[in-house]
Amino acid sequence: MRRILLFLIVPAIFFGFAPLYPESIHQKQTSPVKNYNLIVENDRVRVGHVVVKAKTSEGLHTHPYPRILVCIQGATIEVKRLDGTVERTTYRAGDARYQTNTDPHEPINVGDTDFKGVIVELKQ
Repeated sequence: MRRILLFLIVPAIFFGFAPLYPESIHQKQTSPVKNYNLIVENDRVRVGHVVVKAKTSEGLHTHPYPRILVCIQGATIEVKRLDGTVERTTYRAGDARYQTNTDPHEPINVGDTDFKGVIVELKQ
């Protein structure tokens, strides 16, 4: 399953869906996430590329939809929540996670490498 997701998503990052969609479908960033670049959005999905530099915070934000996060380049991320809890996860390239939380959270890359990933938000 991971290989299928990577096969479909990774080319989208590098080619920006240009061979598949007309230019009018490309939109500017709509996410409150600081380092998020929107690739494509329609009434069913929103797909974006995120980079969290080593030793930096992504800032406090929320996600309105359930999503699949596919890691392209791994790092160790700590997620701080408003209740004070901290969840630490080490991602490796190729890891994929289904996430449904919509609560405010702040991801911080506590590792020495930049985190790169693709987020596929499922609107329907």
